[in-house]
Parts: sequence; structure tokens; C-alpha cells
Amino acid sequence: MGRSLSWLRPFVCVVCVHRNSAGAPVPAGTYLCTLTARAADGTQSRAVRAMQVRR
Repeated sequence: MGRSLSWLRPFVCVVCVHRNSAGAPVPAGTYLCTLTARAADGTQSRAVRAMQVRR
């Protein structure tokens, strides 16, 4: 299924399902994962990390 990304602590849950927008599995390779978090007051923070998918 997916896996939690430990570098995103203390977030509750983030899962990578390794599928594209059509639902097909993505090929093996390196992908950039971008996470944007927005607070109730409108401030935001963003993190970008490389993620390796192995098949």
C-alpha cells in the first residue's frame, strides 16, 4: 500500500501510494515530494524532498 515518511514528523499521517493521478503505479525512479502545510491564521510552510521508488 503506502508508507509513512519519517522526515515529516510531527505530522499525524502521510502516506505515499506510488500511483499517478490515473491510479496506475508509477515507474521506479526518483521523484520530488512537496508538502505544504497551512495554519488557521493563513501562514504556511513547505518542504520538498527527493523520494526513491523501487520496484
